[in-house]
Amino acid sequence: ENVEEEDHEEEVNDEEEDHEEENEEENVEEEEENVKEDNEEEENVEEEEHDEEENDEEEINYEEEDHEEENVEEEDNEEEENVEEEEHDEEENDEEEINYEEEDHEEENVEE
Repeated sequence: ENVEEEDHEEEVNDEEEDHEEENEEENVEEEEENVKEDNEEEENVEEEEHDEEENDEEEINYEEEDHEEENVEEEDNEEEENVEEEEHDEEENDEEEINYEEEDHEEENVEE
């Protein structure tokens, strides 16, 4: 009877040990899974930050391009204004030249 009881206790102890080992293994696996998830989350955060940096750089580049285009447009407008002003000045000079020639012609006529 004692032997049977001891055998039974030993069997119960073995089962408890087996159960504890299974629990420990499950805990280890769970911890490994948690670490893996944490690493993935960290990678995602880093990737998002990288994407944000790239987007910021693109935005800055677009703004710089816009600014450059505005400058080119402004320069073109100034150049066009200068050309128009030159043309106007030339017209005025031509008119003055014509007036001087007419005056000269009139003076010649008066002299004659």
